[in-house]
Amino acid sequence: AKTLPRGRVAVATVSLDEVKANCEQTLKVLGIADWPTSCSGRGWEDPVARQFAINALPTVFIFDGGGRLRALNARDTYESV
Repeated sequence: AKTLPRGRVAVATVSLDEVKANCEQTLKVLGIADWPTSCSGRGWEDPVARQFAINALPTVFIFDGGGRLRALNARDTYESV
């Protein structure tokens, strides 16, 4: 796993849009088009969403600088990480 310098944060997103162009436009409007984003256009059947068992939106995972998963579904627990 790739490691980050101490104190650095990396963000990646999974879009469940069924139209890739909608995802791309939204990222541009939000000013985050340079974030790594997976968007297969397959909605809830997106391979990355299935791999990580994403079943609700938003779903937030927190990884530490060493790439270790520190919190599942962090939208409920991020303050304790």
